[in-house]
Amino acid sequence: MSVKELIKRYTLFLCAVSIGGFSIALVAFANLGVTPISSPVFVVSEHSFLTLGQATFIFNGILIILQFFIVRPLTKRVITEILLQIPVLLLFSFAIDLALIILNYFIEAQSSYIYSFSLLIIGTILLAFSITLQIIANVAMVSGEAFVKALADFFNLNFGNVKIIFDVSLVISAIILSLIATNFQSIDGVREGTVIGALSIGFLVKLFYKRLNFIEKFLQ
Repeated sequence: MSVKELIKRYTLFLCAVSIGGFSIALVAFANLGVTPISSPVFVVSEHSFLTLGQATFIFNGILIILQFFIVRPLTKRVITEILLQIPVLLLFSFAIDLALIILNYFIEAQSSYIYSFSLLIIGTILLAFSITLQIIANVAMVSGEAFVKALADFFNLNFGNVKIIFDVSLVISAIILSLIATNFQSIDGVREGTVIGALSIGFLVKLFYKRLNFIEKFLQ
């Protein structure tokens, strides 16, 4: 891969990560439930001094650290790939908090259910779009997906099955954390938006990829 192609691919990837951060913020702003992987950090941000971006950075930072104990063999190349997830995570977390600041300033929050639901749908579509661009760029992985891949490789299991187990575990964790934080009065972050995200993002990524894979030739 030439330096020119590498620059193009990383530029696309970083743009996609930024869009992903904005989409996560938009889904959270809709307040109708977040995606499974964001559900625990959303609960933590709702019941602590941490912003959603900060909580996301801490959680995914832990996933990055865990990869050093799971991935084998731990070659120099693998270590570099894991470490590269850190600047990506910084950008992603910053994009989430910046987007929330912008959204809170320009958009009226929770004016009606239809309004919030529309924001949720737009955010979900944007998230699938960003994931598609990351796949097309094909230069790095965000820490959440990288951790799932590391687990799948370590236990010699199918990536899709491990992804489902991982997402379900996160949702259950979010529910438990939320119940504890609210003295069993309510559940935060796990609502219809969580179900919509879990059921639709994979389908939307496949749909987008079929129509956007032409971008690949412009990266070469």
